[in-house]
Amino acid sequence: MLDFAKDRYGTFDGNLKRWDFEKPASENIQKMIGGWGYMPGVAIEPGKDYTKYLTNVPEKNKPKVLEALQFTFDVCSSSSDKSSIEIPEEWETAYDMRPWNEYPRQKF
Repeated sequence: MLDFAKDRYGTFDGNLKRWDFEKPASENIQKMIGGWGYMPGVAIEPGKDYTKYLTNVPEKNKPKVLEALQFTFDVCSSSSDKSSIEIPEEWETAYDMRPWNEYPRQKF
């Protein structure tokens, strides 16, 4: 799932390059080629304070949400410095679900 998350977050990176935070969301979305495409959203900008965008988040949860946003960027963004990120052990591949092509076929 980690590789999948990185691939999906890559679209956020691309959308961020075309996003202008000085313009309203509706205007930004309209200028996207073909709209959002299959994955709406933008990556975060490191160092930017996103607290004002969390108006519907309870005050006690805002630090957790901000931490999760930063962690996701650090792990998944192609523009982050991953050298200092420790991937949780439980995220390691547990099973390889690819078919085993070398298994001999049985003839019935």
